[in-house]
Amino acid sequence: TYTISFVTPINICVDFGVIHFYAVAILMWSAISSIHNDKFKIFLVLMLFIFSLYIYIVHPKIDNNALLAIGIPSVDYIYHMDYFPVFPWISVFLVGALIGELIFSKERLLLQENNSRNKLLTPFRLIGQNGLKVYMGHLPILIAIIMAI
Repeated sequence: TYTISFVTPINICVDFGVIHFYAVAILMWSAISSIHNDKFKIFLVLMLFIFSLYIYIVHPKIDNNALLAIGIPSVDYIYHMDYFPVFPWISVFLVGALIGELIFSKERLLLQENNSRNKLLTPFRLIGQNGLKVYMGHLPILIAIIMAI
């Protein structure tokens, strides 16, 4: 973001972006997935989902940005380009991870090993294996397209 701000006239600031979010989400899911009681996992994810709905609907504000990362900004906060708070988006991540864990056990994989030679899946496999590179590469391309318009 600082490089883009230096090279272009666009002033960009990332307070809590999508990469920050995924780091927190993966840490939260690793803590939740270590719980062996499926009913308690479902209850915990449901409670986080309800709290996410509260944050999304009520939009609480405080006097400073101390709780900005979890989705409670200050009254005078100016939203920047890449603001991706933990709440409400953690519920989407956790519900998907929970459904994936409950439906697909370790013994039953969605894509079995014998599908590794399937030519139709190769582009998706390459994108999945290089997700961070794809994410970092698409930003300059989109900004170049926007600047050209």
